[in-house]
Amino acid sequence: PDFFSLESLYFALLWSLCSMGTPNSQMEDDTSFPQTLDGFGYTFNENGELQDKEGRPFQFVVRENDRKYNQKHYEALGKVLDEEIFKLLESDCGLQKIDIPIDRRDDEPSGFFFASEDYKSNEEKLLVIIHGSGVVRAGQWSRRLIINNNLEQGSQISYIKKAKELGYAVVVTNGNYNTVDTDECQRVPIRGSGTPEEHMEHIWNHYLSECQAQFIDVVAHSYGGVVTIYWLAKYPEAQKRVRKIAYTDSVHSISLQIADEEAQIWFRQRAINWVSSNKAVGKKVRSLNQYDVVCVSAGTPTHEETSWMSFQQIFDFFQSELNSGKFMETLQRKVEEKEAVDKKEKVEEGEKTEETEGETPMDVDPSAKEGEEGEGSSTSEVEKIVEAVCD
Repeated sequence: PDFFSLESLYFALLWSLCSMGTPNSQMEDDTSFPQTLDGFGYTFNENGELQDKEGRPFQFVVRENDRKYNQKHYEALGKVLDEEIFKLLESDCGLQKIDIPIDRRDDEPSGFFFASEDYKSNEEKLLVIIHGSGVVRAGQWSRRLIINNNLEQGSQISYIKKAKELGYAVVVTNGNYNTVDTDECQRVPIRGSGTPEEHMEHIWNHYLSECQAQFIDVVAHSYGGVVTIYWLAKYPEAQKRVRKIAYTDSVHSISLQIADEEAQIWFRQRAINWVSSNKAVGKKVRSLNQYDVVCVSAGTPTHEETSWMSFQQIFDFFQSELNSGKFMETLQRKVEEKEAVDKKEKVEEGEKTEETEGETPMDVDPSAKEGEEGEGSSTSEVEKIVEAVCD
């Protein structure tokens, strides 16, 4: 259909803008960096936190007053972390690396994705995990969170392990690995993986379409939501296999990507978007337009934290027999009940604080305490708590 040409052009431009400055190649100047995590002097501790050999966290500043070098050092470390995550997907998560294109020649560049050994044979369910745009690769939600926080928050490892624990087969896409640099400094596109959308198409056509799973669930972050809708809108047979979709701060647009009204309804019935927001996790927030899927707060205003913060609710959604609308109704009741309990506890805590701080010792003149630490400021604090509760 003609609308695919327009939306493909629009989202190709969006993806290109998101991906600017994040090529697959090594640094373009002569600056050289280590090729291993140990070479950088870092390791992951037992809590999945990146630290140096002295137990100190990552430090961005390597050279004082040299922002350019420090940024290149950071990017080089990020590329080494890509390989570390790939190793963990195989060793800790039990996934296998699958090279693509499926009919690749020995003399052409190849890409890859990861999958559990049972991704074709599991007759019950399959989970497809799709990352966002930019520098992230398979197994990652956010490079920044991996480096500055920990693996649990920044990688997809928790999702993979939880899915396998629940009996899912798992497929992890690698849609940002699109080109390979030759020795002649030429960037060669990977056939079947030139863009995230093309990568997803190739995986569906040659791998996922053959899976035996009764249904497929999808979790997609940021631009991964665009990829998901492109894939399912273009392949109606894939729609028939997909049961639920969990977006995390997805940047998709159903009204722009899908012209068919029935297809729009199909997505709204199966998908929820956990978006960045200051509201409590799970609290309903306004969707961008009436045609899009329902949106709830991920419990954080930070885009890259949304996948981690919504982790438990996403798997509650997947495990529920309810569609997105009914699940939303149940989720809102739970959120409202929790908010009521939290408000009650804050009010009670404030009342106790008022009673305790309002007591004046017998040998102290009450008027001397007014406006300092006595009843005056105690009442003020209670008022602040009550105001916060009312808000």
